[in-house]
Order: sequence, then structure tokens, then C-alpha cells
Amino acid sequence: MSKRRKPKTVRLTRAKAIERLDAMAHAVCEEADFAARVNAAFEGGNDAIHQFKIEHGRSPAFSGAQCMNTLQTAALFTIASTLGRLFDPGSATRHPNERDVASIPLVLHLLRQKRCQDELAERARHWLFEMPEMAEINAETVLTAADEAIEAYASLRRSPKGQRALRVLMRFRHDHLAHRLLPDLQRGQLRDTYTTVGEIWRLLDTALILADKLSLAVSGDGRDARDMHHARHREARAVWDYLMTDKPECASASFVPD
Repeated sequence: MSKRRKPKTVRLTRAKAIERLDAMAHAVCEEADFAARVNAAFEGGNDAIHQFKIEHGRSPAFSGAQCMNTLQTAALFTIASTLGRLFDPGSATRHPNERDVASIPLVLHLLRQKRCQDELAERARHWLFEMPEMAEINAETVLTAADEAIEAYASLRRSPKGQRALRVLMRFRHDHLAHRLLPDLQRGQLRDTYTTVGEIWRLLDTALILADKLSLAVSGDGRDARDMHHARHREARAVWDYLMTDKPECASASFVPD
């Protein structure tokens, strides 16, 4: 078997590296936010059903177990698919600087570079031009956020559970999302590539921590995924509680998106 040829080094100018970092960080944050919204809707439904059973001693008065299972499975597949994109390192046959995907490994490839960190710190010094005494504090805040984003991913990669979660997620994406492969006819089954719910949550938590740190380091946006999750969860609970109301007119109501 011939050895895989190492991809040719592709160098970026400082300006191009920052342009690429900005675009990639924005895309990664959008993807992580989408997965978080799906997760909030998923959790809201589970929590609403659980609370209904506690309060009424029974399940909601409609026949929808199969529909609920379908929604839950669709939500998990959507989150897994989004995480697959987020943690995709791109084609190994191309240098990271020319891979055409936006993902956590590739955005961190740029964020680790001193020239990129220097540029982000310099931008932060001008966030509050009317308060020059804050310049170095803001620059240090950006560099700390960048280090924390890098460490969050490194910690995931060091952990045996994190390594397995990443490995199985990539196989799951290839075998069940990007393609529908036939079973191994000799063994009569597909290889074990189904990721667990716990592994999905572990990867999602890391992606959201990274998105928070990236958003601060690159855009100066001090967002907090936990606060956004609470708000989205409250909204999801309101929807599910309404749907499970025993009144027929409520159970049959349709929702029109904004």
C-alpha cells in the first residue's frame, strides 16, 4: 500500500488568514446555535411530557407515541448531523489553509497562529476608543478567550470518552447520514457506528463552549450559551405545554411560524 502523500503547504497572507478566521468563526457559531435550538426543542418536549405525567398521573390524552418518537429521532439525527459538520477536519488530501469547510478543527488551526491572535488583540484594543484605559484589558480578554477555546477542544481530544465520541460521530456521519451503506453481508450487520445520546451531549457542550469563546475572541460578543439555552427551553416548554392541553381545540391547533 502506497503512503498517502502529504498535501502541499499553502500559505496565507495575514489579511487572508484573518478574513478566513472571521468567516469560519461566524459559520461555526451559527451551526452550534442551530444545534442548541434543536436540542432545546427536544428537551422541552421531554420535560413537558415528564411534568404532565407527574401532575396528572398519566400520559397526555392523545395518541401520538409514534409521532413523538419520530420527532425525537429526527432531532437527534439533526443534532448529530450538525455536530458532524462542526467537527469535520475536511479532506486530508488538502492543506488546512485550502480546505473548503468551516469547522472547529479548521478555525482553531487559524486561531492558534500568533499572527491571528495578535490581530484579534489589536482589534480589541479599539473596541472602546473613548476608554483607552480599557485597551489592554480587552486585548487580554480576547487572548484568554482564544486560549480557552483551544483548550476546550484539546481537552476533548485528550479524553478517552471524547476521542471515542469524535471517532464514532465521524463513522456515524459517513455510514448513516452522508450515505446509507449496505450491511456487511459476511457479518449480516453494520459495524457499530451508532453514537449514544451521552456522546452527542458531550460534543454539543464542547461545541457551545467553543462558540462562546470564539464569538468573544473574534467578534467581541460576550454571549453565554447557557443563558440562551434557558430562554429557548422556556419557549419550547410553552409550545409543548400548549400542544398537550386536554382541550380539543388546543390539541388540534396549528402553528404558523413567524
